[in-house]
Amino acid sequence: MATDTKLDSLVINYLTQAQYDNAKSEGTLNSNQIYMTPASSGTHTLPAATSSTLGGVKIGSNITVNSGTISISKTNVTNALGYTPPTTDTKYTLPTASAWTLGGVKIGSNITENSGTISLTKANVTSALGYTPPTTDTKYTLPTGNASTAGGVKLSDSTSSISSTSGGIAATPAAVFAAIAEAKLAAWPIGSIYMSVSSTSPANLFGGTWERISDRFLLGASSSYPAGSTGGEFTHKLTQSELPDYSLSVANGSNVIRSKTGSSADAYVQTQSSGWGIPNWESKTVTVASGGSGAAHNNMPPYLSVWIWKRTK
Repeated sequence: MATDTKLDSLVINYLTQAQYDNAKSEGTLNSNQIYMTPASSGTHTLPAATSSTLGGVKIGSNITVNSGTISISKTNVTNALGYTPPTTDTKYTLPTASAWTLGGVKIGSNITENSGTISLTKANVTSALGYTPPTTDTKYTLPTGNASTAGGVKLSDSTSSISSTSGGIAATPAAVFAAIAEAKLAAWPIGSIYMSVSSTSPANLFGGTWERISDRFLLGASSSYPAGSTGGEFTHKLTQSELPDYSLSVANGSNVIRSKTGSSADAYVQTQSSGWGIPNWESKTVTVASGGSGAAHNNMPPYLSVWIWKRTK
């Protein structure tokens, strides 16, 4: 007689495979019961293996299985390569490296290689130099160059430094060019007058700032005409006070006589003859003929017209 235990309520269900699959799909299986299906003579397909699922793995090309052992043989490799590889080790010779070719580089003298690392050590340097270099930095001072000694020469872009045969300083092309430009400008200090029949501004030739002078003659400066003063005119109309000093007179003649008293003079003109053949003299005003039109005259000497500039900066 069985005792009252949990095993008394155990239920074992015997189902066919089809019944089990159908009940599982319909969700009618009881989780507290055991279900048994008959052994199937068919095969079970494992799910495809993924990174998160443990499944079946198929054997691909050029892999063999023998009694559950997966192998790759020389024949498999040959089939995979598509040709029969050599039976001995072979070496591939890299092309010679150049500026445009990536190739093999051989290690030359005084270079060491260790585990694929190329190194240059102090011993390598010493061996390459042929002597042991000093352990501290040293500087070699070249002798001063002169006409008979080859020495050190410093290059300078400065145009203000003064060098000599013993100074050891040489000008660069830039310094020479700048010095020429400075010398040309120095030849025309501020206040200089530049004249030319060419219209090219001296600012383009020498540098500096220039102002153009037009319609002016040049006059040497003096105390009467200080430098920078201006004056003169192209044409001039004479005033009466600018006329030369002159006097007019009526000459004595057969019909005119003058009578002068002091600084004044009267002119007497014979108008007719009175009786007895004696001329009749009367005092009359004598008019002296006038001329000219009062126009201005050209006040310029012969000239050559040129371009004139004055340097201001």
